[in-house]
Amino acid sequence: MLISDLSLERINARNADEFSRLYEALYDDMYNFAFRVYSGTPVEAKDVINDIFMRTWGNSKIRFQTLDSVKSYFIISIKNAYNDYIRHNDRAERYRKTMLSEGSFAAQVAETEVFSLLSHAMSLLPEQCARVFGLWVTGWSVREIAGHLDKAESTVYLQKQRAIDILKDKLGDKALLLLLSIRLH
Repeated sequence: MLISDLSLERINARNADEFSRLYEALYDDMYNFAFRVYSGTPVEAKDVINDIFMRTWGNSKIRFQTLDSVKSYFIISIKNAYNDYIRHNDRAERYRKTMLSEGSFAAQVAETEVFSLLSHAMSLLPEQCARVFGLWVTGWSVREIAGHLDKAESTVYLQKQRAIDILKDKLGDKALLLLLSIRLH
């Protein structure tokens, strides 16, 4: 079917039969254009065409002056829909990056707070307990600490346990659990 066989008056009146014939007359050209424009995206050309036709069908304010302007309108609508798609994806990507960086920022703030708490906790401990606990919380084993400080493993274990008892008493269970969670990471 050719577009020249259609009635502009009936298209502008949103006559269902004429709009269906318009769809058939323009579909192949619109599909080929939309397929090329949207290549490399997850968007289906047929979905774009259907959306544009449905929006046009539902908007009686859109009036065409000539049959040639009808085809131009639909081709331009495909291009505009693609531009909207790109703008939306750019905003979505910027939002995603912002959320990731804010998540990273929040993690950095939390980490800073934990290390501030650790520093405060270390200042509450006697010197030997602080040295042992500081090495242990940063990942050293009791055996490594004993070798590094030239102490017996039992002494290191007792100093570590004493540090935990003091911190539990002075900081409370929640703060101590937070400090001990550092050891897990």
